[in-house]
Amino acid sequence: VGRSAQAGILIRNGEALQVSCKLSCLILDKTGTITEGKPVVSSVEAIGGFNEEQVLQYAASLESGSEHPLAASILTAAEKKHINLLKVSQFEAIAGHGVVAAIDKKMIVFGNKALMAKQAVNYSKYNNAIEKLSALGQTPMLLAVDNKISGIIAVSDPVKKDSVAAIRGLKNLGLRIIMVTGDNEITANTIAKLVGIDE
Repeated sequence: VGRSAQAGILIRNGEALQVSCKLSCLILDKTGTITEGKPVVSSVEAIGGFNEEQVLQYAASLESGSEHPLAASILTAAEKKHINLLKVSQFEAIAGHGVVAAIDKKMIVFGNKALMAKQAVNYSKYNNAIEKLSALGQTPMLLAVDNKISGIIAVSDPVKKDSVAAIRGLKNLGLRIIMVTGDNEITANTIAKLVGIDE
């Protein structure tokens, strides 16, 4: 247990180590386990009279209080472009969906398709663009201003260099490998395929 701790492997107790030989299935989280866990903004698309800077400004302003890795990537992108953050009020974080808040008396919604549906924002016109980004293994997030889609920000999180070899090695040991994620299904399937995971 001491030697494994030096290698960054934490084993809770001796019994856990003893029963590990009976493992038949291993469940891996996607972000930070299979991927680097350091997402970066890969594209910003402005829609309906907004520009890319405004889209990033609204998104970063909403995410300024969040500790989520995706939020950090948006804040970093805004910082690189020297974008000033706006004052946010009526802030509400919706777990697994995104955030809702008011900026300059405008209602801003930023998150996934499920959040848009929940907030009665019609995004159907942008389904193809969302699916294309997801098929590239990116996570698309939608920005709506006063119930109208105003931008799409895509974030990518590269697969770790040793993930493919590690997963192949685990499979060769006869283990069933399953990936879990809060990401959308298309992105999840793309990443899983890249590393040789079927479930």
